Amino acid sequence: MILHIPHSSTIIPKAYKDKINVSKEDINMLTDWYTDELFDYERASTLVFPYSRLFCDVERFRDNKREINFKTGQGVVYTKGYNGSSIREEDTAYEEEIKTTFYDNHHKILSKTINMHLGMVGPVVVVDCHSFSEDSNGIETKINGEYPDICIGFNNSNKPKYINELKKYIEGFGYSVGLNFPFKGTMIPEYLEDNDEVTGLMIEINKNLYLTDNFSKKDTFNEVRSNINSILDYINTQKEEWYENIFRIYRRNI
Repeated sequence: MILHIPHSSTIIPKAYKDKINVSKEDINMLTDWYTDELFDYERASTLVFPYSRLFCDVERFRDNKREINFKTGQGVVYTKGYNGSSIREEDTAYEEEIKTTFYDNHHKILSKTINMHLGMVGPVVVVDCHSFSEDSNGIETKINGEYPDICIGFNNSNKPKYINELKKYIEGFGYSVGLNFPFKGTMIPEYLEDNDEVTGLMIEINKNLYLTDNFSKKDTFNEVRSNINSILDYINTQKEEWYENIFRIYRRNI
């Protein structure tokens, strides 16, 4: 299992702080607060992007023509903040510098980690770890006036077979669960799409479960973190059972 945590940091590199004008509201509203702690799980490799998404968003497509959020100023290198205000001027050279130096390096590490797991332990599941609020950018309209406690996102190309079972398992903790709602999909490197040995999930935690209005931890934080650990255990177990079934078929055919 690989945990990918792209939006937990509030840091902007010192060398670039004078290049963008980021407000406290931008940081507060666009940071996936404490997801690096919520998804602290010892049975996985963890890749945390060390800088704020306002500086470089490694969850976006590198090619602006493929990235739908580029049109609203929030492609890989943002020009707009949370409320649509300008945080920097358009600068193609600056954008390419950030992509080459930070975005590309992050994705090389992610691909290397996935390939290492495939070579050493076989099939791998990549879990994209996020949180969301009811004011999140790009959030879909509520269903029956509500958002779920937890969203599970997936792509059809690398969808695990146990999605519905996972939903039921999470509901056992008393959480409501949305499948590809209010956010859709997950991030899998393009060259691994349709690879049977790589599955992917996005887990989005509703910030109301663990975060106060002042962006500090609620008293429920440790409980939520413990439940997430149990959920990741469940995913790991499903992955191991699936791999063992594939191995049994292989042994019967040799």
